[in-house]
Amino acid sequence: MRPRVPSNRSPLAKEMTVLSPHELATLMLIGNGPHTRDDTAATHAREIDPVDLDALIAQRLVVLESIQDDSGRIACPQITAHGMSMLKAVGRLN
Repeated sequence: MRPRVPSNRSPLAKEMTVLSPHELATLMLIGNGPHTRDDTAATHAREIDPVDLDALIAQRLVVLESIQDDSGRIACPQITAHGMSMLKAVGRLN
């Protein structure tokens, strides 16, 4: 029996599940600019569904970064390198 050789694929490629249409749309929105979870007090940014955001965070496509706002600190989603790769793959990012 041959010893197992580790895969060259990234961990993301091994674990990736199919995104729902809402999750994909949320990823596209985050890739286009400033956003906030819709359970925060910020109203100037577009609001996104926390359920979809949590799914993207779990798949390491998005991270939450804390930024200073006029009203205090808010959680702002930022796309990761894996998220950028996903958007490039679906043709939504140059």
